[in-house]
Amino acid sequence: MKKLLLSTLAVAACFGAYAQEEQTVPAQLYLFGNAQGTSFNTESGLEFKAAQPGIFVLENVVMTSETSYFAFVSEFPPEGEENPWAFVNDHRYGPAEQDALFLTGDGDLNEFGLNGDRSWQIPQGAYTFTVDFNNMVAMAEAVEVPVGPGPEIEVPEVLYLIGDVTGWSQTEGIEMTKVSDTVFAVEDVELPGDVNSYFVFASELGSWDVINSHRFSPNTKDAPFDLEGANDVYVNLDFSWMVPVGTYNLYVNFETMKAATTEAAGVKTIGTNLNGEEVIYNLQGVRVNRANMVPGIYVVNGKKVVIR
Repeated sequence: MKKLLLSTLAVAACFGAYAQEEQTVPAQLYLFGNAQGTSFNTESGLEFKAAQPGIFVLENVVMTSETSYFAFVSEFPPEGEENPWAFVNDHRYGPAEQDALFLTGDGDLNEFGLNGDRSWQIPQGAYTFTVDFNNMVAMAEAVEVPVGPGPEIEVPEVLYLIGDVTGWSQTEGIEMTKVSDTVFAVEDVELPGDVNSYFVFASELGSWDVINSHRFSPNTKDAPFDLEGANDVYVNLDFSWMVPVGTYNLYVNFETMKAATTEAAGVKTIGTNLNGEEVIYNLQGVRVNRANMVPGIYVVNGKKVVIR
């Protein structure tokens, strides 16, 4: 980050024409758009840190869509504002042309101003942004940030299955059952399509900005879903899985950030495929531990077992 900041100062100093008139430096600065942890909204964004007078830095931002759109905002409207979008756009910094490509090469500078509702576009990836109000230029450095499986992921309260099965609706999903503190399941779900069916998981619905900021998916476009093993689950990437058309059980484990599925032809649990631990259910679908088992029939790691 220090290297990026120094490069910005050195290069921007050569381009005084960028700051054609004195600009007021805002007290705070936020990024909003297609980025992990935010969306295009009128309530909040990712807050920059003031690195030097007039210079703001935001590190390790994951831009979530294949082509992501974003802008900077200095202030969000107070509660009760009659026209919140007009307020945001009055405090919004962006390019002179709508959907201008944000340049990310070494030494590339991007001019900005109070340009209303205009946004930049940038390829999917992780970046550190530096915004210089002294010269009215911004730049970004591509960085490597883990965005996939990891223990730091917070388990959502709810999880939805969306895709061809819901007509890719932004407001409707199939709510999955939370079968343990970290595992969600949906059973006997028919995944439609011509040959393949496409799907993904999301913890919030409402718009594509919201979904993509709460989306659990593969890390490549139209990734084949492994029907026999576990599939890595990545966070806030605009990709989906595909499977042959059919009826399936689907499981997502947030402890291991794995997902698994089987054709719904028999009894199946999340134990073997997702974390290798012994998982036991009674025939009522209630999870039990071996110490509390009484004689009867149980499902142990996906197989029916008789305990005498």
